[in-house]
Amino acid sequence: MTKISKIKKSIENQENKIKNCIEFLEPSKKKEKTIKAYIVSDLWNEHSCIVFAETSGKAKSQALYDDVFAWNDSTFVELTARRMKEWDKYSESKKIPI
Repeated sequence: MTKISKIKKSIENQENKIKNCIEFLEPSKKKEKTIKAYIVSDLWNEHSCIVFAETSGKAKSQALYDDVFAWNDSTFVELTARRMKEWDKYSESKKIPI
């Protein structure tokens, strides 16, 4: 390896380090998380609730966390979450007109 190629490689390494530092320091441009509407029910469809979450798993977790199903000792696997696309527009207000 010649001296010039070593210098070029060193400069490339320094540029990569600077680029990584800039990416770290700049606020990330993450995609906004989309909140979706779900109906979370138990296995027997005795009880259900409407939950706004990013995924069906998060909707089930939120329903358990909010104690909606705590009274009957439901577990995560005993719940189902069905998507309700037409209710997504109410995600900001969290109120669905009936």
